[in-house]
Amino acid sequence: MEPKRLTGCAALVLALGLAAVPPAARAGGAAVPALEKRAPFPKRLAALPDLAVTDIHLDPKCRVIVTVKNLGPGSIPDAAYLRSGAVGLQLYRNGRPWGGIDLQGFDPGRQLQRPGGSLTRRGLGIMPEQVVRPGRTVTIRAWTDAGNQIKEADEGNNILGRSLSCGAHRYR
Repeated sequence: MEPKRLTGCAALVLALGLAAVPPAARAGGAAVPALEKRAPFPKRLAALPDLAVTDIHLDPKCRVIVTVKNLGPGSIPDAAYLRSGAVGLQLYRNGRPWGGIDLQGFDPGRQLQRPGGSLTRRGLGIMPEQVVRPGRTVTIRAWTDAGNQIKEADEGNNILGRSLSCGAHRYR
């Protein structure tokens, strides 16, 4: 009985497999020579920043305090600070916009620019301040890079929301 001949895909797979084996190894036990050519590694991916709102709370005077951090291994590009209309931080109170500010206005000292940078600000850092009225509970949401204008390692952690209450005795 004659052995079956391989055709189609099976023949192609076998041929490619044999082509990958050095001739000395196919000849019957000779040592396999070291590879002389090295495949180049792909270019290293650019390290990206990762802006994240990490905390929202009220200070003793019921003013909103927001912390934003750059959790990524990359820096925020200079152009992001100069871009007109780029939202650095947008606040919402009970689902409605409560003010926004560009990155240059929110972070004039560029503390967030470097990896690991962190910035805690009272509200947006502008007047009028974002204050919760005495005896009220509100839902505050803070959203950094709201328009996704900064390419980031993780776009999913740009928003944080909290329910915050101001007791009547805290407001003076």
